Amino acid sequence: MGEEFVYEFEKERVLNFDSTSVSRVLHLSILQGDGLGYDVSSINEDGSTRRIEVKTTVGGLETPFYMSKNEKLFFETYKDDGAYVYRVYDFDVNTRRGKVEIISAEELLENYNFDPVTFAVTKK
Repeated sequence: MGEEFVYEFEKERVLNFDSTSVSRVLHLSILQGDGLGYDVSSINEDGSTRRIEVKTTVGGLETPFYMSKNEKLFFETYKDDGAYVYRVYDFDVNTRRGKVEIISAEELLENYNFDPVTFAVTKK
């Protein structure tokens, strides 16, 4: 639901500066699956690509969010090339609306901790 909210949020954002480019906003995780490292493709005002990973919580902004190793690698790779986390918080599942904090890849990698919390377990 958070991804759908951001997809609509982005279409509205793009509509405000270029109504002819709204069709460039794509919900990639629906169209191509989750393997890309991000969920929504959009554009910036200069026409460049905006790659958006959506992280949603019903909790507040300080609620931790989780990223896969692939997602973290994606942000390291695209640090200077239009990658963002759209941190959707205070999400109301009934209205399907929330607040959005936009975090650039650079800000994410410099100002956030990545604490390992899961393990890959295999039989010995």
